[in-house]
Amino acid sequence: MLYNNPKPQDTKEGLSDQDFSIYMDAHTVPFSKYPSYMPAGVLGICTEGNAEIQVGLRKYVICANDILIFMPGFLVSFIKSSPTFTIDYCTFSNVLFYDVINGSIKRFPTGFHTYTQTHCVYSLSQEKAEQFSIYFRLLYNRATSPTYLFTKESITNLLKLPFLELYADYYSTVKEHKVTTLHKEEIGYFFLDLLLKRKQRSGVLCRKVACFLQIPD
Repeated sequence: MLYNNPKPQDTKEGLSDQDFSIYMDAHTVPFSKYPSYMPAGVLGICTEGNAEIQVGLRKYVICANDILIFMPGFLVSFIKSSPTFTIDYCTFSNVLFYDVINGSIKRFPTGFHTYTQTHCVYSLSQEKAEQFSIYFRLLYNRATSPTYLFTKESITNLLKLPFLELYADYYSTVKEHKVTTLHKEEIGYFFLDLLLKRKQRSGVLCRKVACFLQIPD
């Protein structure tokens, strides 16, 4: 469900809008005004203005040079945005997401999914933001070029980069602080993923059980 969903840039045949969509200079974010579990992941960078969102129980104010990196299944809601809010972002399906992490992160370590929910918005320096914008422009060109071959393969490999960076941050944190989490968190994530894949068949049950999984001990 998108809040004031803008029109995506056209992508090549073989990469459907359901799998991957990219938006440049958008003035809205792809989140409902009401807390909803996202069926797709989001990667983007704010270029101007600000917006306020909530992920789980945490609120974030997205400002210029902030990047968003959301995995499918996050509980997200849109709160408000400034009149000048502008963002470049892409969305990717759960199926494409698993293609992205396949071979890079073979199996989610315990706690990684929880970590990503609390480290989904990053502030970058001007230099790093410019580098990310170059990366995102390459992503845009690969997705929309009418002559480029192997579009899906290229997009899949490009999307690996930010998730590998996020995983490296997680690994460093675990190694430095010897963070341990319960195995049930990992089970809960994969169970939620299973529910997302079947939400069309039983949407009410999916929401009830997914909500249950968010309740802390």
